[in-house]
Amino acid sequence: MTEEDRNYKEYVTAEGGTVNFTCPICNSDKAVVTQHLLQIPYYDDFHAIIFICPDCGLRRADFANISSKGPTRYSYVINSLEDFSTKVVRSIEGIFKIPEIGVEIHPATAPSSWIRNVEGILLDIKGKVKIARDQAETEETKQNALALLKRLDNMLKGGESFTLWIEDDTGNSVIIPSNSDNLHVEYYEALQN
Repeated sequence: MTEEDRNYKEYVTAEGGTVNFTCPICNSDKAVVTQHLLQIPYYDDFHAIIFICPDCGLRRADFANISSKGPTRYSYVINSLEDFSTKVVRSIEGIFKIPEIGVEIHPATAPSSWIRNVEGILLDIKGKVKIARDQAETEETKQNALALLKRLDNMLKGGESFTLWIEDDTGNSVIIPSNSDNLHVEYYEALQN
């Protein structure tokens, strides 16, 4: 362990640590960066990093797995409502998918990280599909959105099995399973750009 790693681990405790920071958007000196050690079963040294500027409203959050084993791909099969307590931690680098319904969430220009349970993920997708339905320019697009909404409602009732899938070249995204038998973890070599 390097001296820098030791200093970082001493600074970030379960109680967290906060540092004043200059906002990169508005140059306010009131911005803060807060770090907290997250208590996640089976994962050591997992930290939440949150940046907030009260002047311009900029908010960013990310997760860092200091003990990351590198590029990681997780998949978890949802078979019943009991699996809905499974949580997904998606870092700003994570690619999230539900292949059965063609959902893919890739890092964007200003990506955000999140922690959600299965129900929260499905409700978020449902909200976005409703917006797409309401803004549809063709009848076909509107009908496709309606069909997906019906399928999402069925999934929310536990009427259809599906797979949560997340891949992260940094290893900072994870699936926290309610049933470890349904979880598959794969380590891979990231492609060089």
